This record gives sequence, structure tokens and C-alpha cells, in this order.
Amino acid sequence: MKTRTSLQLVQRGALASAVLLSAVLALPAAADWLVTLDGNLIETQGTWKVDGDHIVYTDMQGKPQKMAVAKVDLEGSADTTEARTGKRPELPAKELPKQEAEVVKNPDIVLFATTWCGYCRRARQLFEELDVAFVEKDIEKDAEARREFNQRFGRAGVPVIDVGGRVIRGYSEQIIRQAVKELQARNAELAQRQAGD
Repeated sequence: MKTRTSLQLVQRGALASAVLLSAVLALPAAADWLVTLDGNLIETQGTWKVDGDHIVYTDMQGKPQKMAVAKVDLEGSADTTEARTGKRPELPAKELPKQEAEVVKNPDIVLFATTWCGYCRRARQLFEELDVAFVEKDIEKDAEARREFNQRFGRAGVPVIDVGGRVIRGYSEQIIRQAVKELQARNAELAQRQAGD
């Protein structure tokens, strides 16, 4: 039986650490996610970016890809990436058209829900806790709400929440709180601008 010296054991440990470190460094960057308007979820290798009227990203096979921004739910993509990775991609700042600015002035928070959905119930409770007004549309009991839901979101699950134009699919307390906070800040800024006019 051959015994190993302390030096041999240290050398083996250093070699194993080096192999492990090189394997970790060879891994692709953490994945981000794109949500298309037709409801598909695309995992990207590393971050995606808005470049003019296109989204550029690297697919999971390492190939560069480009997709029209008009086909992507940017807020949904940012929300999904944040929920899965803990980091929110930076979205390009956009100037609000006058018509959209009027909608922001009197925003509705709309909760598309069902009565049996536990996450819908949690969203209701959160809005009550935050003391914000919201409109609830039950997609099972209200045919008009169901048509609107299907037209806007396709075959999505509930809840889907529209916070001043930012669409949140599913329930994430952190994301909802952030969206309400951003909406309130945007409304306060708009009110200040209008008071200054």
C-alpha cells in the first residue's frame, strides 16, 4: 500500500480546484428570458439588449439572434428575467406620447383574475395593503373581460396585472410593489409638471 505525502495531497487538491475553476469559467453567462407577444418564452445565453427596433441576443446554442421589438413583451421579459435571476434588465427610456401620458394621469391598475386563484387572492390583498385602487376583471364570470384578456394576452394563466401599462404575468410581490412604486412616482412627476405649466 502506497502512502501519500502531505505535499502530494496538497498538489492534488490544488489541481482539483484549478479544474473546477476552469469549468466554472467556461460556463455561459447566466440566462435572461424573452417573452414574446404570442406567449412564448425564450431563454437567452447572457443578456438581451434593445438595439433600435430590434432585440439582440445569443440563443442557447451560442448563435447571435435578432428579433423585432414589436414581437416582444419588453416589460414581461424584464419581469420574467428578474423573477428567475434576481436582476432586472435595463429597458430603454421611452418618451410617453401625449395620449399615453393622459392614461398615466388617471391610471387604472387592472387585475385579470378568477375567484379560485390563490395568487389572484394574494394580489388583491397586496393592493389593499398598499392602499391603491384597482379594477378586478374575472375572466371566468365576465365574457367581455375574457375577450379582452384573450385578445391582449392569448392563452396566459392568471393573474395578469396591468399596472399603468406595465404588464405583470403571474404573482411576484416584489415586482408588483416595484411597479406600483414606479407608477406612483411617474404620476407624482406628471402632476408636478402639470402644476408648473
